[in-house]
Amino acid sequence: MKPLRIVFCLALCVFWALPANGFALTVGSPYKPGSVLIFPLIDASQGADTVIAITNGFYQGVDVACRYRTVTDDVGGGSFFINRYDTAWFSVKSGKGSISMPVSITDKGELKCWAVSPGGDAQISWNYLQGIAQVSNSGGVWGYSSWNFATEKNRGESVGKAGTIKLSGLPNEYDAMPSYLQFIVPGTVTDAKITLALGKQDLTQDRQNVYSKAKFYYSRGGTSTSGQQCIQDWLQTSIPRSSLGSFKVQGIASTICDNEFDQPLGTTQNSPLVGVLEAHMNQAVFGIMPIGVGINGSGYILWDADDQVVEAENR
Repeated sequence: MKPLRIVFCLALCVFWALPANGFALTVGSPYKPGSVLIFPLIDASQGADTVIAITNGFYQGVDVACRYRTVTDDVGGGSFFINRYDTAWFSVKSGKGSISMPVSITDKGELKCWAVSPGGDAQISWNYLQGIAQVSNSGGVWGYSSWNFATEKNRGESVGKAGTIKLSGLPNEYDAMPSYLQFIVPGTVTDAKITLALGKQDLTQDRQNVYSKAKFYYSRGGTSTSGQQCIQDWLQTSIPRSSLGSFKVQGIASTICDNEFDQPLGTTQNSPLVGVLEAHMNQAVFGIMPIGVGINGSGYILWDADDQVVEAENR
C-alpha cells in the first residue's frame, strides 16, 4: 500500500501546483478570480453612487476594458491599465478614482469588465482579476463581489473572436453561466431587494435587447411558493419578507413576457442569470451573493473591440 500512497500524494502535489490557467473549466462564481468580471448592479440614480474596485493579483500589469448598460439603455465605458498586484477603482457617477474612466452615469444598471490585449482589440486570458462594488444609496452603504469567469487559455492569449465573449465552458472560451441561482437568506433579514442581469448581453452600439422571465421558487417553513417577473436585460425587484429564507431563481422562456414586451411569440428565451441581494437587518445593510447551480453554456457578451485602450501614464 505504500507505493499507492506515494502515487496519490504525488498526484495531489501536481494538482495543487497547477497554475491559475491550468484547471478544468467550471462555472463562473463570485468566489474565485477570473478574466471576465460582471457587476450586476451599479447605482448612480438620484443621490446614489457606486465605486468599482478591480484587483490584479499577478506580478505583471494588464489592460482592462469595462462597459456599462443602464435601465435607460445607455451604453458606454472605457479601458485602463492595472499595475501588478494593484487595485484600480473609480466612481461610476463621476468616473474619478485611482484611474479616470469616461463615464457619467445617472441611472441604475450593470457593468462588465474583462482583460484585453495592450491594443484593446481583443479579450485575453488573465485569471487573476477580482472585483468589489461599494453601493451608496438610500438604503445605506454596502458591498458585494463581482461574478468572475475564467478561461483555460494561457495567460495573455486571445480568447475567441474579438468582440464576442462566449461564457460557454467550452475549450478556448470562458466559464459557463450557472443554470439557476440559489439564495440562502438569514431569518433576521427584514427587507431584501434582488438585482438580476441576464447572462446574454449586447454592449455594442447596436445594443440589441434580450428578453426572458425570472421564475422564483421560494421555500420557507416547510411550504413552497413561486413567482415570476419578465426581464428585459436587467431587473431589480423587492422580495416579500414572507418569502425570505431559501429561494432560487431561473431565467426561462415565456409567451407571457412576449405579450408584456409586445414582441413576436418565441422572442422571450431561456437565459442564465447573475445577481446580488441587497439585504437589510435592523440598521445594517449588506450584499448576499447566491450560489450558482448547474451549467448553462449559452451566455455571451458582445462588445465593440475597435475601442482604443486609455493607457495609464505609469506602466
